[in-house]
Amino acid sequence: MVVLGVKNMDENIVLFRKIYDWPAPKVEDHPEFGAKIAYFAGTPVMLATPFTADSWVSERIGRLGQCPIAFLLHASDFKAASEHFSLPTGKRWFNLDVSWFDVKKLHGVRLGIVGG
Repeated sequence: MVVLGVKNMDENIVLFRKIYDWPAPKVEDHPEFGAKIAYFAGTPVMLATPFTADSWVSERIGRLGQCPIAFLLHASDFKAASEHFSLPTGKRWFNLDVSWFDVKKLHGVRLGIVGG
């Protein structure tokens, strides 16, 4: 799954729905990630818009433009994968379990696992 950083959530939702004929996404606030997230259920796409002008999401969009900001790999056994990689306790995103690798160890890359 790819998380795309976008400046304007509403405009990009309209664009993705028009291009791919997708239904309306679910939208949730995820302050621990620094963004509001939209998820088009059943697709590999999430959109993220920054909560604040000084968040890492805002900084990345400002530096690179709208682009992928994070990636989630599917884990068929989320608990086993989390334990194997010693990941922190997962968060719930859209009724899915999500946990992230240490961004410092990955030199700024946001990579996580998703299951559920």
